[in-house]
Amino acid sequence: MAGALAVPSRDLVLIAVAALQTLDAAGVLTLGFVNWRPLLYMYVLWGVALGGSQILTRGEAGQQTAFVLPALLFTVAMVIFPTIFGLYIAFTDWNLNAESGHHFNGFDNLRDLWGDSYFWNALSNMSSTC
Repeated sequence: MAGALAVPSRDLVLIAVAALQTLDAAGVLTLGFVNWRPLLYMYVLWGVALGGSQILTRGEAGQQTAFVLPALLFTVAMVIFPTIFGLYIAFTDWNLNAESGHHFNGFDNLRDLWGDSYFWNALSNMSSTC
């Protein structure tokens, strides 16, 4: 269809596995996922399919893109995603014992951190060892 956004099947499979993994972790579905390893494997396969499709569709320019793609995907997986997830955790209250789970609490965690004497002690210990 002209003008429609076509999503390649490799992207749909990655999105589907991520959605199923998230629903399993949230307890909505029981699929038997013990850890996040299936999503990791799907991410690696998605990266390989993405690199292969770049080479097949763009030729020489696709080879250049595929050369940089592993470093880019590794950076996304090891730096960008954990940073965004860490910020998400910083602004939520995660009580693992409560049935309600986690909820947004704004800057309460940071206010508690700045008022915690153990934090300042640990920070001074780290700065004195450097």
